[in-house]
Amino acid sequence: MIRRTISVLFVLLLASFSFSQSKKQSKPAKTPEKQTASTTASTIDEKLFSAMRWRQVGPFRGGRVLAVTGVPGEPSVFYFGAASGGIWKSTDTGANW
Repeated sequence: MIRRTISVLFVLLLASFSFSQSKKQSKPAKTPEKQTASTTASTIDEKLFSAMRWRQVGPFRGGRVLAVTGVPGEPSVFYFGAASGGIWKSTDTGANW
């Protein structure tokens, strides 16, 4: 019984070594100059977003959302899938569900 327990523990120890992550550091590949978020943000013209306004999308409720999608070719139709169940449909761009 003890021999069997020791054998099982030894196998588990060997398995843990085979699945452990190595500590080796690989050198990153040399790439041309990387763009950071700050350099990218400075090149975007803010006038492009001046017509955008924040609005509530989906039913006013708490909880998680499973999926939200629009219908191609019908810009005012949206579907909302709740994680707790139920599908909501809006035909007036989300004003009523």
